[in-house]
Amino acid sequence: EVRDERDEAVAELAAVRAELDAAQAEAASRGKRERALIDEHKKLSREAATLREELATQHTSLQQKDARLREVEASVGELHTKLSHKQMQLEEAVIVYMQMEKKLKERISLLQDADRLTHHRAAAPGAGGGGRIARP
Repeated sequence: EVRDERDEAVAELAAVRAELDAAQAEAASRGKRERALIDEHKKLSREAATLREELATQHTSLQQKDARLREVEASVGELHTKLSHKQMQLEEAVIVYMQMEKKLKERISLLQDADRLTHHRAAAPGAGGGGRIARP
């Protein structure tokens, strides 16, 4: 009977040891998974920090490009205003030119009429000049 109790105790002890070994193996496996998760977390944290830095750099670059674009737009606006002003000046100059051209054509026409009259009178009988009149 003592032997049976002893055999039972040994069997129970072996079962407890097996459970303990299984629990230790499970704990070791959990520890490995936790360390792997911690390492993965650290890696992802570093990547996130790098991405935040890149994003900040890109944001700054975009802000600079946006500011430059606003400068260019303002410059284009100024040039457009100057161009409109120059176009108005050109249109006014063309009008003045056309008016001067019209006046010159009228003067030329009057001078031609006067020249024809002068030639006509000089050639008329009794004019006494006998032909042409000297012009200044």
